[in-house]
Amino acid sequence: MQVNIVDLVLSIKRTVHDELLECYKNAFNNPTNKDGELSDSIRFYQSLNKEQQELIFGLIENSCWNTVSSFFAWLDGVYLLDSQPEHVELKYCGDDC
Repeated sequence: MQVNIVDLVLSIKRTVHDELLECYKNAFNNPTNKDGELSDSIRFYQSLNKEQQELIFGLIENSCWNTVSSFFAWLDGVYLLDSQPEHVELKYCGDDC
């Protein structure tokens, strides 16, 4: 079975970008009583006004896009990871593996 490249890209975008942003929005818009760095970040975010919160989420969204872009650049062979001897090949073999 051949994987449709457009479906693959949209699925990765949906998972890495859309679902991740939704997860952050849920976490940052709910009160937390826990201690820790993430909880401190959530409380800080909640102390900001609406415009400042939108700016923070703009940074988070940009980071998500950069992650997706970097992943595809690696797949395309734009760069290799440290100690990666050759380009990567993405294969889907389904039940035949």
